[in-house]
Amino acid sequence: MAPERPIALTDKVWWSPDQVGASLGENVMLLSILTGRYYQLDEISSDIWQRLEHPIRVADLCSELKTAYSGDAQEVEQDIIELLGKLEEEQLIQRGS
Repeated sequence: MAPERPIALTDKVWWSPDQVGASLGENVMLLSILTGRYYQLDEISSDIWQRLEHPIRVADLCSELKTAYSGDAQEVEQDIIELLGKLEEEQLIQRGS
């Protein structure tokens, strides 16, 4: 299911109730209840995933991660929005305002 519009910095994002996840060391494994597909997140994606347990504004998430990881601030923001878009496309997260 394709989203209506790209994720914006003003959106709030959080875990979908239609998934289950488990930590495996530094990584997270997810199972979509809707599709039956499994997903494995790497260490940084897993860190982002953990921060989505409760609704968080995308701009705040980006700010937290810019502090936690070194790198170009604009690149970090683009990478986060891209990951969130993929998670939303797979119905693993929800968003609202």
